[in-house]
Amino acid sequence: NTFSLGGEWTINDEESVAGENATLTYTFIANKVHLVLRPGEAKQPAKVRVFLDDKLVDTTNKGIDVKSGIVTIDTDRLYTLIDLQGKTTSHTLKLEFLTPGVQAFAFTFG
Repeated sequence: NTFSLGGEWTINDEESVAGENATLTYTFIANKVHLVLRPGEAKQPAKVRVFLDDKLVDTTNKGIDVKSGIVTIDTDRLYTLIDLQGKTTSHTLKLEFLTPGVQAFAFTFG
């Protein structure tokens, strides 16, 4: 698995906080990808654009929390970003944090 951050980030003991132009790229082998996210200190809904293999996710691979390629982070919880509907193969997930301040915690896979 390959993991990288782009743009501005603040890394703390428990979470990573997205800054300006923040991206997160992760290569994985799994059917589903989940990530614990929090909207940040402003408590306003935040938006994250979700890509799979350099293409905006669509109805064939988006997780339940993604609408039109965007996940709206409105509370502190586990968000389902990718659902490959039973196909467990290698893919690259890229997240573009459109709202600074989003806190990212831990990935889980299904």
